[in-house]
Amino acid sequence: MSIKILRCIPIGAASSIILNRLILLSGLLELFPYYSLVAVPKLFSYGPLVAFFLYCVLTPLWEEAFFRLIIYGQLKKRLPLWASAAVSSALFALYHGNVPQAAYALPFGFIICHEYECFKSFLAPVLVHASANGAVLLMYYLQHASS
Repeated sequence: MSIKILRCIPIGAASSIILNRLILLSGLLELFPYYSLVAVPKLFSYGPLVAFFLYCVLTPLWEEAFFRLIIYGQLKKRLPLWASAAVSSALFALYHGNVPQAAYALPFGFIICHEYECFKSFLAPVLVHASANGAVLLMYYLQHASS
């Protein structure tokens, strides 16, 4: 395996920062206040080490195994790549269960599928996903450490 796969780390982190900014600018958080008022505090109610393990290790492994290896992998046998990416990304978005996260997860699913195709390795989507979640955690804890 090539060291080039490590490019997935900044791609995941940058994608996360950009997509989160777009969600903020879109007004979705004001339209769906439940996410900011209830879901976000619940997501980050664990300490930083537990949150890191949950969101940067377990979640990427589980979600990428299900959505990329199983769903996307099976769809690729029957559909063109773009359609497989679209369907698996839409299911990934719906799985997140709320509009702000779905709006984030849909384009993020496409990014993950792209990296998976570039490297043909399960490690690629896991690195993208883990670094994206890590960027979110870091932004959250930095924001709340200063308040």
